[in-house]
Parts: sequence; structure tokens; C-alpha cells
Amino acid sequence: MDGKDDPCYAMPDALPHTEDETRAFFSRWHAESNAGREEVARIYRLLGVEEKFQASWFAGVHLAGFTFNNIAKWLKQNFGIGK
Repeated sequence: MDGKDDPCYAMPDALPHTEDETRAFFSRWHAESNAGREEVARIYRLLGVEEKFQASWFAGVHLAGFTFNNIAKWLKQNFGIGK
């Protein structure tokens, strides 16, 4: 669950960089994250549990979709915790 507009917190402010470099860094990170997610999804498919894998990009910044409501639903669905 990641934000499409994450301002690249992974790029330390101590390093000199421009806004264009930050956008390029995020673009590479987004592409690499998607490639990694596809590999994880492939492993879930091979194990026959593809319905257990979930990945989402939300509009917004870092952990944009991380809210009590969707985490509560996820905990209930995957661990039987909560209402």
C-alpha cells in the first residue's frame, strides 16, 4: 500500500538533489517496486494462494491508503482480528 505521490522519503535530504532528480528517483523506485510486487505475486500463484496477495497504489503521499478502516478490514480478513 503506497502513495503515488510519495515525495521520496527514501532519498536523504542530506544528499544534493533537484526536484527533477527526485522525480526521476521516484519513477525508478515505482517501476522497481512494481517489478518486485509482480515477482511476489508470481510466487503466491505458484503456491496456489494468489488470493492472499494484495498490493495497492493510492493517490496521495507515503502510505496514502493506510487508514484505520482499511487496516481493520485487512486484519479481520487475514487474521480474524477485530470486528
